[in-house]
Amino acid sequence: MLRHLRLVLDWLSWLRTCSTLVKSKTETHARVQSANYPSGDFADGLNGGKLLSEKVKSPVCSYNEWDPLEEVIVGRVEGATVPEFSIEVKANTYEKNWSFFNTFGGQSFPALHLKKAHLEIEEFCNILRHEGVKVRRPEPIDFSKENERRNYN
Repeated sequence: MLRHLRLVLDWLSWLRTCSTLVKSKTETHARVQSANYPSGDFADGLNGGKLLSEKVKSPVCSYNEWDPLEEVIVGRVEGATVPEFSIEVKANTYEKNWSFFNTFGGQSFPALHLKKAHLEIEEFCNILRHEGVKVRRPEPIDFSKENERRNYN
């Protein structure tokens, strides 16, 4: 855990150093480039055979990879469900973990797993906040529900 903390802090420090060296140039570049980026057209489902489109802007965005991190969305583990043991899971996990997915697939993760993951994510958020990054957190999601699409029959 301490090793990961040091890596994150080193990474944030490196980002600050790089951004300081090229700050004036990147600010000018970002102003010029921001006018060229689309604001994001996303389909919002079907309505009477007509495709609806609305401008969607994320509360967090980036126009380059070198400016300092100012704001980030960090997810949650509450309600996380173990994926069903399918061919996709089998292809992307080590054989030594197959019994776990076979046993718990489709169920909530064991409480100990969720507790450890929650503590790690909260500590990561604290590190980011102490570095001056605004951290946004989404509302918890029930991962056991099937996916739904609005306005689709």
